[in-house]
Amino acid sequence: ISPEAPVPVFHVKKKNRMLGGSGNVVRNLTDLNGYVHFISTVGADDSGRIIREFLAADAKVTFDLIETPDRPTTLKTRYIADHQQMLRVDEEETIDLQTNVLDQIWDAYVKRVGDCTVVIMSDYGKGMFSKDFNHKLIAHARKLGKTVIVDPKSNDFKDYGGATLITPNFKEFNGALGGIDGLTPTQSVEENALALKAYADLDALLVTRGKDGMTLLDGQNQFHHLPTQALEV
Repeated sequence: ISPEAPVPVFHVKKKNRMLGGSGNVVRNLTDLNGYVHFISTVGADDSGRIIREFLAADAKVTFDLIETPDRPTTLKTRYIADHQQMLRVDEEETIDLQTNVLDQIWDAYVKRVGDCTVVIMSDYGKGMFSKDFNHKLIAHARKLGKTVIVDPKSNDFKDYGGATLITPNFKEFNGALGGIDGLTPTQSVEENALALKAYADLDALLVTRGKDGMTLLDGQNQFHHLPTQALEV
């Protein structure tokens, strides 16, 4: 404990850097032996440079990183002692992206999406995705016959209407139910999922439920309940 104030003192022994957010999605895909073209934004800073270096070092990844001089690269620093996280410090701005940045994202997307089989939209609520932009991205991909998977942040799943599959966690799933006019949520995950799938015009819906596993509502309105296994993260 610090003699200057009643707070812990950390003696730093090592530092680890890794891609987070949508960058973590890239890591998961390449671990599954997938090839990825990654489109995102970074700030004009050291963290943005480090992200470029991480991505460039992976032979399975190509990328378009659009630089945003008015926004820093999102950086989250976690202080961990004996496997216990003690503090997290976030450095980020979540203001909406400017039109010229969205135009650059769109240009990169149109150029690359034809070479892909699946489009994954990872919405972290950082200002990239809006209802109109989402619909533009989804419509273009579906027109080309691509599968579109969305990890949502908005409580209104109509913002992702037309997607092949949406993957809310249980909190996001319940939050979305409250925004549907005329719907009275029930205790049944199945009934709620059917209502939400129809409301948002989705092909399929996958609800991640923590320790209770996952529930998939497929394109034929059949349910599949997938158990989970506890692991130390």
